[in-house]
Amino acid sequence: MLSYRPLAGFEAGTQTGSYDHDRADRTEQTMRAVVASRWGATDVLEEAELPRPTPGPTEIVVAVHAAGVNPVDWKSRASGGFGMWQDPPVIGWDVSGVVEQVGGGSSLYRVGDEVFGMPRFPRQAGAYAEYVVAPSHKGCAYVQKRRKSRACE
Repeated sequence: MLSYRPLAGFEAGTQTGSYDHDRADRTEQTMRAVVASRWGATDVLEEAELPRPTPGPTEIVVAVHAAGVNPVDWKSRASGGFGMWQDPPVIGWDVSGVVEQVGGGSSLYRVGDEVFGMPRFPRQAGAYAEYVVAPSHKGCAYVQKRRKSRACE
């Protein structure tokens, strides 16, 4: 049994629900995420409200601005993938966003840094959520600061 709370109006396999961004019961301690209610086709994905992650020592919390959808995502959703899932399973590894919080002992990142990467791959990263936790130590090359480039200006 999964231990998440589906959002009101959303049911597995339907597109009829809508999310009220101004819900009175939503707090700074929760976030929206797309979870897999079971393994299978896209109809197993549901939007849910989960606790917002907090950084541990040498970790950062990234406010997700974009998440990629790749073959490893849909193959994992269909089959259970690597079997290293938390409850509930939040699919997705490729993420881009801004550092929201920095845990103790983290010195490579500051709040406001733009970052991208694949935190914790192949373990669950949870990129299909509003926030993800990522390791911040130099030995983890999966999350990097986004370079400021003038090529696109």
